[in-house]
Amino acid sequence: MFRSIVLVLIVFAGILSRTCPADDPDQTTKKTDIESIRSEFEEVLIAKATDFSGPTGTLVRMSNLAKEKLQADDRFNRPVREVLQRYAEEQPADPAKEESKADATDLKIALELFELTTFPPDQAAELLFATILSDNHAIDHQERNRLRSLLSKLPDQTSQLVLEALRRGEQAPYLFWLTSITGEFSEGIAAELLEVAKSNDPERSRAALESLANVIDSIERRKQRQTAGLVSGTGEKYLAYARRIIGRYDRNQDGSLTKDEFESMLVSPEPADVDADGKITVVEYAKLLAERNSR
Repeated sequence: MFRSIVLVLIVFAGILSRTCPADDPDQTTKKTDIESIRSEFEEVLIAKATDFSGPTGTLVRMSNLAKEKLQADDRFNRPVREVLQRYAEEQPADPAKEESKADATDLKIALELFELTTFPPDQAAELLFATILSDNHAIDHQERNRLRSLLSKLPDQTSQLVLEALRRGEQAPYLFWLTSITGEFSEGIAAELLEVAKSNDPERSRAALESLANVIDSIERRKQRQTAGLVSGTGEKYLAYARRIIGRYDRNQDGSLTKDEFESMLVSPEPADVDADGKITVVEYAKLLAERNSR
């Protein structure tokens, strides 16, 4: 009898172990393995995506995969910095010589990977600024546009570097091109450009005047956004629309609308006149448009 009971218990335990298995130790191993694989995948991909000595085709594919799958990582910093510094510091090639007409694929990819780097803003701006000001002919207009686009995301740091370069008399041809990136130091840039415009150097004077016109516009638009409390991108949209509408109805061209000027508008802008002075300015109208759109 006792044997029968023991036998039944053994059989029951076997059935129970099959139907309700304990935690599978392999599951823990698998979890650890995939985490390890993920970590190693990132490490290998970063190495391949920044191997600028490797085949161009592989480098392009790996950099595209890195941009798709990876977050910013300080392991991108060193290789990207090395490429940009090389283009910034190399002696300019002779554009007339065939061997100097490189496609600069490594620079193109380094710029595409730049947003995966973790440089502090001031270091990022200095690195990009030195590269764009280089007169190395291997850097073509497409790469310079990309450099400018990256610098435009660092307006305060860029405007400071531009101001310092103007004050030390920097002659780089692309310097004036960067003056329209409006940041904290743009009013100082405007003052420096005015001095250059007054100089006896006809070429630089002309370039400075052209740049100054854009800088003044950029500073005024920035101040309008700040006054209106509007964010940069969206705020510019509302301000541009407000300028266009006011310009359409502003008969005396004083830059604002009075009641007799806006009474023919389909939607009255009168609520924009918050200071009740009888005039609606561009900033007041832009704020009204933004408020209406947020409802």
